[in-house]
Amino acid sequence: MAIIFGSDLPLDIDFSIYAKDSMSLMDDAHGNKSLYYDDDPASPFYITLSYVDEDVLVCRGIFVDESSLQGDTLAEVADAYTADAGVAFSALEQSKDYMEPELENEAVINPGCIYIDRLFVSPKYRGQGISKALLNNLPEIFLHKYSFNLRYACIIIRPDAQDDIPDEEMVRIMKKTIVQNGFTDISDSKNAIYMKQYL
Repeated sequence: MAIIFGSDLPLDIDFSIYAKDSMSLMDDAHGNKSLYYDDDPASPFYITLSYVDEDVLVCRGIFVDESSLQGDTLAEVADAYTADAGVAFSALEQSKDYMEPELENEAVINPGCIYIDRLFVSPKYRGQGISKALLNNLPEIFLHKYSFNLRYACIIIRPDAQDDIPDEEMVRIMKKTIVQNGFTDISDSKNAIYMKQYL
């Protein structure tokens, strides 16, 4: 599907939530691998934006279907994938802005939350509004592709090892980018955690 974002580039999007009927491995920010199983309300997701067969942006993380939690918390489910996802969702659930979905009233059908493990824009495409466009269009992507209503997104700010920019500068740029796109600070004592409420 071709999408024209807030830049001059017509970008193609490739989006997938990994199938729950199989087992898979996923790396966390520290290179640890975790298995996930078919009865899990959480699944890894992967989004790639490309321009003329070149990856412009990569976004990956964990999606949690809140209607399938079965008494577990977001943090408990996400922690089975990566400790970072568990930490981020724990901060979200403790945030004054977080509200549990009203599943019995069907106020929001198929509610879900995501933890963004990696958000990387190729250096030559930075400054063109590409990450802004993705962050602002995440609800539409999840709704149109999988019929999920995205309620919250969380991210822990960490520099990317593949970047040539010094860590302190990259953290500053990342914080500025996500705050400008509606994310608010819900950090704990060890992690720079930010969240955005969509619904």
